[in-house]
Amino acid sequence: MTVQPSPWFSDLRPMATCPVLQKETLFRTGVHAYRIPALLYLKKQKTLLAFAEKRASKTDEHAELIVLRRGSYNEATNRVKWQPEEVVTQ
Repeated sequence: MTVQPSPWFSDLRPMATCPVLQKETLFRTGVHAYRIPALLYLKKQKTLLAFAEKRASKTDEHAELIVLRRGSYNEATNRVKWQPEEVVTQ
């Protein structure tokens, strides 16, 4: 049996290689808890945007705030310099 690839595969491009970054905690649970994190990379700006819901406690069902940390990616050092937490919405 011969299997032919579907024609739509011809439009696919290989995924770009991504550098492996050092593991880093961006949102520390203490007085508040953080849940549902998201990470977005803006390639042209060499910027990472990390989002999370800031909650009153780990058992809190409703987010108090949406917070953000911006990171500037340095290709030469393969490191990210993170800015302090910002409130996106209340």
